[in-house]
This record gives sequence, C-alpha cells and structure tokens, in this order.
Amino acid sequence: MAPTVLVTRPEPQASRWAAALRQAGLQAHALPLMATQAAAQPGPVHALWRDLAADLARPKPSTPRWRALMFVSPAAVQWFFQQRPAELPPLAWPADTWVACPGLGTAAAVQEALKHASGPAPTVLHPAADAEQFDSEHLWPVLAERDWSGQRVAIVSGGDAEQAQGRRWLTERWQAAGAEVVTVLTYQRGPAPWSPQQAQLARTAWLQPASHVWLASSSDALALLHTHHLPALAAPAATEAQRATPGHRLLATHPRIAENALTWGWQDIALCAPTLDAVVRSLQGRSDGLQP
Repeated sequence: MAPTVLVTRPEPQASRWAAALRQAGLQAHALPLMATQAAAQPGPVHALWRDLAADLARPKPSTPRWRALMFVSPAAVQWFFQQRPAELPPLAWPADTWVACPGLGTAAAVQEALKHASGPAPTVLHPAADAEQFDSEHLWPVLAERDWSGQRVAIVSGGDAEQAQGRRWLTERWQAAGAEVVTVLTYQRGPAPWSPQQAQLARTAWLQPASHVWLASSSDALALLHTHHLPALAAPAATEAQRATPGHRLLATHPRIAENALTWGWQDIALCAPTLDAVVRSLQGRSDGLQP
C-alpha cells in the first residue's frame, strides 16, 4: 500500500500540491512546516516598486534602473506583489527589466501575478523544463548568456525579521560578471501554525513512519520540523523524539535538502525533481511507494 504523503510546503502551495497528488491517485495531506508574512520593514520593497514605475514613465531608449529581478520562490513573488504601493499607476512591467526564477513554479507565479498587467509580458529567465534541478546553479547558465556589466540586479528573497537570505553563490557569479547585486527582503519566515487535526496527523506520522512519507522542499522548513513542531508534540524532555529513526521516510526535491536531512537523523531519503510529475513517479516507483 502506498504511503500517505505529507506535503510540507507553505500554504497555499501545500494544499494545492496535496490536491494535485490526490488527483493523481495518491493519499496526500497538507502539513505546512513554514509560514510566511510580509516583511516588517516594507520600505525596500516599496522603493523597488517605485523604481519600476519610474522606468515605465521614462522615455525610451534608456537604461533601466534594474536590469533584472530574481525571485527566489513563489512566496517571494506573492509577497512582493502584495506589497506594491497602492498609489502607483496600474500594474505594468518595464520591458527592459528581466525576471529571473530558479524554477518553473516561481516562473508560473510571476506570470499569474502579471496576468492582468497592461503592456507586454516581461522576459522570464529560468532553467529548462527538463533541467536536472531547479536552483541557482541551473539558472546561471541561462543568465550567463546575457551582458551584466554595469547592470543592477535585485534578488527578491525571504529571511528573518532583520535580514534577507540571498543567494550567495548566484550573487558571486553575478558580481563576477560585472553586476551590482542587492538583496531585498520581501517576506519573513517562521513556523506554520497547526490546527489540532494537523498536529494529530503529524503525531500519527511520527509514530507510524512506515505508512507515511514527508515531501520536503526546503531545508529551513525541515529544520523547523525538528526544532519547533516535533518538540511541541512531545514532552519537553523527550529530545530524542526530535530525531528521525530509520523508519521515517523523506522525499527531498533537492540534494542540499537531503544533505541537511542526514544531520537530523533521516536515513531513508529519496530524491526527485520539484515537479508534480516527478514526485508522482517517485512515489509510485516502488511497491511500498518510495523510489530508492
């Protein structure tokens, strides 16, 4: 019997993925580990939006204030657009400002956010649909084809209340190519609140590991499982309950997530691409539901 899949992405992605997996014939539930909210200090986001609006009003041809905005995730797209200043003109995007995304999900979120915008759609740069992974390393070959000398780039990211967590590796590549790179905090991350039903689901999954598999798409979210959610389910002194045992199974959508999972005691770890088709194939790849 195939295991029950616990989708740990933030909402609303978790519920959407769980519904899509159920439609594919799998048992799946949303169990978000991380929640996001708007940045406590929205000034940098507002300033970036005003720069984009100013570029729309400038005569052409002219050099854009920002050659590209790189959104690190769908959550970054969501919160960036939600914090657009209300006094700006109707939504539009400067034609000379490109959008960069590490994966297809983020690119789709950008297209959805701009579906009612006036003017042409922006150039969206992302890894190919058949890329081995969707991350900065696979995005860079697409970006490297462009001239970045003297250009300004903004990485629209999440982080804690005081500091954005940028993409260091990508930032270094961009800087080496001559770009000025700024990281803009657009949302803050923290543990997702669980309903009593979700807490019971997590408790059951932890006590019955053979019949559940955790679908992990974020190392930070996985850390929250062990440092926040699991301790809340057990007695404070039961620190061993925070560590996975050989029976607990994890399906990770990136090698770095798998590496981090090892430090939390996970041993039965499978890898797949962060696409619905890849997740379904991996879960259906073995009679017990998890591809090695």
